[in-house]
Amino acid sequence: MFYCKFNDPVFVKLEKIEILVKVADKQNCDQILNELKEYSSDVDMELVGASVKAIGQIVLKVESCVRTAASCITDIVKNGQSLALQDAVVVAK
Repeated sequence: MFYCKFNDPVFVKLEKIEILVKVADKQNCDQILNELKEYSSDVDMELVGASVKAIGQIVLKVESCVRTAASCITDIVKNGQSLALQDAVVVAK
């Protein structure tokens, strides 16, 4: 499985997130967006920011996944985690 594992070093997780953005398309964007939403609840500030920004990049790339992305961003804002909140608001805007 390609997705980030909990014991991956942060730099590996960040690279995997970049690759996920590049491979996102209509068929897999919902699955990738939900995975990125889970990463936004991590304790590492850098990973949280990268995952939320990746959601915004995927929306720009694959317009058909706007509803799923909006749902992910809404969930991130509702959870109110301070690390993700700022980036989520920027992406939502």
